[in-house]
Amino acid sequence: MNATLQHQIDTTAPAHEAMAARSPSSIFRIDTFACPRVHQSAFEDRLAIIHGYFDTLPGCLYNRVVLSAGENGDMVKIATIVEWRDRQALDAAKTAVGAFHAKSGFDPAAFMAERGITGVFGVFHPVEG
Repeated sequence: MNATLQHQIDTTAPAHEAMAARSPSSIFRIDTFACPRVHQSAFEDRLAIIHGYFDTLPGCLYNRVVLSAGENGDMVKIATIVEWRDRQALDAAKTAVGAFHAKSGFDPAAFMAERGITGVFGVFHPVEG
């Protein structure tokens, strides 16, 4: 893992602060990716940028990027897990991220397609009980 991504992982708010801020209305954005190992470094760099930006947005309670070796040596699995205070915070973050990408001229879908990176994107709610 490159130093940029490792730094990003280490900057997540302390667990006790995130736990104190959680509420029953929190919502999780969990995305998983299959990335060719030859493009892992470039992808991790892009994830570090956007996840660093998430940390500046209101309502971001938890923000992690995790990595697992793929079943074969050619691919890696990467997951991103971000907890937002509520649906409004998630929606505001989507708008802010769209503007962030537009300002920098970055097209995430094209970046992934050019490198053979596939993703599954999801929104999850905590299980009550």
